[in-house]
Amino acid sequence: MDEFDRELPGYDEDLRDRPALKPDLVVCLNPLENWVMLHECGLNAVPTIGVVDTDANPTWVTYPIPANDDSMRCVQVIAGVLGRAGGEGQKRRREKAFEGNVTYAPAALGKAMPTKGARGARTGGSGQHAHGSQ
Repeated sequence: MDEFDRELPGYDEDLRDRPALKPDLVVCLNPLENWVMLHECGLNAVPTIGVVDTDANPTWVTYPIPANDDSMRCVQVIAGVLGRAGGEGQKRRREKAFEGNVTYAPAALGKAMPTKGARGARTGGSGQHAHGSQ
């Protein structure tokens, strides 16, 4: 996906020659049942957010949330808040992309990150598709 969440042509074929993609963050709602996932995240330096009850070790996750992971309502509230926060972050990232400020460059693309104000630098466009004529 590019900075405007559009699929990049030819990207699927490119994936075969590249190393596995790693997530920027992993949310774990039950660390006791997902200890293998947390171990893999630790090996690959992927930060984690986890709901940690009194029966789990808070050092297993990067950002522990002390709460009752056995309560469905508690997990629903936490997952809802984290989901809204992720949606808000994606909205902000898109707004910045439309302004010409791309705040990330996927490593798998192997392209340099454009500087602020370089409209359409990664897509080859003039930026007018996002802003209209200026």
